[in-house]
Amino acid sequence: MGQKVNPISLRIGVNQMWDSRWSHDKKYGKYLEQDLLIRSFIEDLCGYQEIFIGKLSIWRSCSMNSLTVNLTDTNTVKPNLFIYFQMYVPYKTYSTNKEQKQEWLSNLENTIYNYLEDRFRNTFNISLLIDPIFEENSGDSKRSKQKTEIDFTFNNDVIKWLLNKDCLMISQWIANEFQKRKGLKEVCRIIEKCFDHIKTEAIDLKYRIDGIKITCSGRFKMTDNEKRRNKMARIKTFKKGQIPLQTLSKHINYHLATAYTPDGTSGIKVWISYEPRKVLDMGLTGE
Repeated sequence: MGQKVNPISLRIGVNQMWDSRWSHDKKYGKYLEQDLLIRSFIEDLCGYQEIFIGKLSIWRSCSMNSLTVNLTDTNTVKPNLFIYFQMYVPYKTYSTNKEQKQEWLSNLENTIYNYLEDRFRNTFNISLLIDPIFEENSGDSKRSKQKTEIDFTFNNDVIKWLLNKDCLMISQWIANEFQKRKGLKEVCRIIEKCFDHIKTEAIDLKYRIDGIKITCSGRFKMTDNEKRRNKMARIKTFKKGQIPLQTLSKHINYHLATAYTPDGTSGIKVWISYEPRKVLDMGLTGE
């Protein structure tokens, strides 16, 4: 059954944590509905502006020590609502001017904050924290003439996402490439080159990447210039390294994204197997 279920939900309590961290005896259903509305609005807003959104975490105050009391009105006690997420902003979405970039980010924060205020009618003390990652303009970087065609297959953003075991960004990036009519082989070749680069360079970070698996199903292209008369849906899988889905002690990240193309929708599933460096060091020292 490890091959069929969501690997994150299967490992909650073992080496995974909930995205929403709160508990309540009487308002559990109400808070769950609010969390779904928050996630749906932020994901739709970022998707409309072609922004990749990372893991969205929601915290709510659970104890009286973390509540904010209004001294002017002793009958009013508001719980705190904390929202944090990371987003990747493509270069075409913003301007290189720092002032315009900051203004664009402030407008996005105000849009989300105003929606939350109108939705919850001032029942929470809302704290919104956005961690933006702006794409660098590849046209500004000077490329030497001695570089081969293989060098152009490297993608610095994909390398960063692999190092941070970020399935959300990778799956959304693949979906965005499909919507640009890119082929699956070209996308997988870029990911494979980045994965091999991490292995050969032996980059020392908090995590060691053990493997990656990508499954695409739907009507997508295998190559950029592919012309198919029969546009039936198909399923293709790319795998690099080890993905032990049935081993609960293994750390695995997973995400599902959807690409919308003129031929139809395509589902993209991404698994990344990794191991924290602390666990590896303890195993080597025997402590």
